Amino acid sequence: MIFPLKTGLAMRDVVRAAGCRGTPSSGKLVLVRTTVRLGYPPALTRALALPRLVTYSHRRGSLIWDLPSPAGHREGKIMAEHPNVARIRDGYAAFAKGDFAVLTDLFAEDLLWHDSGRNQLSGDYRGREAVFGLFGKLMEVTEGSLRIDLRALFADDERGVALVVITASRGGRSVEVREAHVFHMRDGKVVEFWNASADQYAFDELIG
Repeated sequence: MIFPLKTGLAMRDVVRAAGCRGTPSSGKLVLVRTTVRLGYPPALTRALALPRLVTYSHRRGSLIWDLPSPAGHREGKIMAEHPNVARIRDGYAAFAKGDFAVLTDLFAEDLLWHDSGRNQLSGDYRGREAVFGLFGKLMEVTEGSLRIDLRALFADDERGVALVVITASRGGRSVEVREAHVFHMRDGKVVEFWNASADQYAFDELIG
């Protein structure tokens, strides 16, 4: 089953597309008959295929997955949100506010950051301070206009995946680009990061 990414996953779309337990009023559903894939490039949709038991938290805007169910098992269960979901979500909120204290707590000191594309800021950045420098350059180049809208978030002990929409402007030109952000987590901290864009060319042209 493939859910195309629109403004966000609507509760009624999930109910219509898959066998579910739970009610819209509870704000939580457990998919028990389908694997969820999201409308991103093929390599990413393969990587983001989720096991059979998936909790969709509508109010919190996050998806959290469980281990595959045993053979013959037909029932799902509502799960607690993984702590790394909140950690990563708080990181996006901190980025929006320029709260580097929260980001310092989230990022490992020896963080390795891979910024995709072929623009002037693309490349690998080693260390938390180098990544903060990248953030500053992004804001400078986009004239302070860069915004990240978090649409969905997945996480377990070692991995996190965020689906976002990035908007930015420069010199009277604007772009809106969907991206997948992949985090390698260790002890609640981000130790490595990758991003993949649905329209890297447009973002590269804007950044230069």
